[in-house]
Amino acid sequence: MRPDQGQRTGGGRPCTGGRELDAVATDDATLLLLAWAPGRRGPLHRGMSRDELHAVFPGWRVTDEEPFDVTGLPRPLRHVDPRVYRLCRG
Repeated sequence: MRPDQGQRTGGGRPCTGGRELDAVATDDATLLLLAWAPGRRGPLHRGMSRDELHAVFPGWRVTDEEPFDVTGLPRPLRHVDPRVYRLCRG
């Protein structure tokens, strides 16, 4: 999938999460988002790259990115490179 296609939902439809969030978020809103690196993982969501974040949330900017502590996660999720992103509107 190319970043300009945006993220897809399980049904293959484009994700409109950014537009839906814009409709209810204030101008100075902050969003914390947990995402993992793109890849094939069977029944799990495919993940999302930083470029895809920008495509899904075009009115937001990534102000921070940190690795997520995988301690205590189920074994299949320990190797998906989970990241916590802080996005700010504007």
